[in-house]
Amino acid sequence: MKTTYLLALIVAGTILIAGPSRAATDASINKEIFHLLMNNKSLAPGAEKMTATTHDGVVTLTGGVMTPEDKNALHKAIAELPGVQEVKDNQLILKSGDSPAQGFGQGLEN
Repeated sequence: MKTTYLLALIVAGTILIAGPSRAATDASINKEIFHLLMNNKSLAPGAEKMTATTHDGVVTLTGGVMTPEDKNALHKAIAELPGVQEVKDNQLILKSGDSPAQGFGQGLEN
């Protein structure tokens, strides 16, 4: 009986330490990024056309922004979201008149 109880405590402790599945966390990070980009148009004009993928808390940004300041602002805002471990920034700085090719929803993956 004591062995069963101890085993149950070890399993319960392991579940508590491990936390939620990484896939669920990656999906929640993507959801937060989506809301950040859609609800903060002043953060970086055209940011809603970014794509973001998240794997094990590492977010990869792809797309185009108009200025280096926009690029830095997006990077910083996303890096501060809960669960984000790292941001790989593949954003390009566009020339005047260019526009990003994809919308955020088209490139959103876990």
